[in-house]
Amino acid sequence: MEYEPDFTYKIIVIGSYQTGKTSIVEKYINDIFIEKQHTTIGVDFKVKMCEYDNKLIKIYIWDTAGQERFMTIVSSYYRTINGAILVFDLNDKESFNMLYIWMKKLEQNKNNKEINVILVGNKCDLHCDVVSENDILEFMEKSIYPISYIKTSAKTGHNINKIFDTIVQNMYENNSQTNLKKSSDTFQLDNNNTNVTSGYWAYLKYLNFGCW
Repeated sequence: MEYEPDFTYKIIVIGSYQTGKTSIVEKYINDIFIEKQHTTIGVDFKVKMCEYDNKLIKIYIWDTAGQERFMTIVSSYYRTINGAILVFDLNDKESFNMLYIWMKKLEQNKNNKEINVILVGNKCDLHCDVVSENDILEFMEKSIYPISYIKTSAKTGHNINKIFDTIVQNMYENNSQTNLKKSSDTFQLDNNNTNVTSGYWAYLKYLNFGCW
């Protein structure tokens, strides 16, 4: 018997080709990792039921193609989303540089003013990072959205559940904070340079640079 969810959220997974977007989604949904994953053509679709704060939440996940020729197709899915998971490969600087283009497309095409964004540095199991912490901080500081950063490995499963647990929590908490003004937010790092805090987004404690 399937129960009716208390909340329904729509999440899009975006980023460049071969950053591991599909592997992340497959690991979360089915707990499997396929070494040679088929290339996503356009957009793939997954559904997952989860719980938070004693509420039943259904999340719709759009896993998108990373090739530039599919950007127009992918952009049409931005309009009704509640959250975006932005993925880059820690071992591929170009995939990180492309994040600025993906964010620009998101801003140009989304309808929802309150978008929750998770930045994901994938493939930390390879241990040959070419994207620095300063690069990541600079990207986050330039973003118009509050962002949580999580370092992951779809292959080992490291922090994969944390991506979706975090974005579900953020979307849920955002619903309960709509009476607060987001315009007053300012980004700042705490003394340990581990957490991003800003206004009512101060509960976000997920800026992790370590791979543990």
